[in-house]
Amino acid sequence: MNLRIVVVALTLLFPAAWGWAQPPAWVAGESGTSDVLEGVFCQSETRCLAVGAGGTLLTSEDGGRGWTRQVTGFDGDLGGVHCAGEISLAAGQGGTVLHSQDGGWSWVARSAGTGLTLNAAHCPTPTTCHAVGQASVIASTFDGGVFWSAQSLAIGGGFQGVDCLSDDRCVAGGDFGLMAGTTAGTDWGFLDGA
Repeated sequence: MNLRIVVVALTLLFPAAWGWAQPPAWVAGESGTSDVLEGVFCQSETRCLAVGAGGTLLTSEDGGRGWTRQVTGFDGDLGGVHCAGEISLAAGQGGTVLHSQDGGWSWVARSAGTGLTLNAAHCPTPTTCHAVGQASVIASTFDGGVFWSAQSLAIGGGFQGVDCLSDDRCVAGGDFGLMAGTTAGTDWGFLDGA
């Protein structure tokens, strides 16, 4: 995903941040990087994060108009980012999760209990987060991102996205129409009819 697209999407999501009652049209913007960007999440109308290739992690304090690169010390690819309260997570290459406990200002690299690349993350609460990725791996934390455990549903293909309605009701989707879910927060299984 190109950040220009992200900036355009943010313009439509948060028109007030741009001073418009309604956005007049799609607007291209610059991120200050030529790196491929894979994920974006906005914590509010003004605070947004974007992640991508080579450990790129950008923050915006003005709804996507301007971006600042964050120093994380991680140079693997990042596929998705999500926040709940002050907890922010970026899912990445080699089973690495970048973890922030201060809303995305400082980051620590943690192992998610797998060596597989993680493509997306979702935190339904500040303590519960799930990251999904290659080979149908699902990594979960129940302490705000410090300790992780991973499981694989052991089927070809991987997960590309995850979303949760609550801390125990989540769905992951991916390659070849692969869909899985949980109603307990810990035991994941394939969804019938997917």
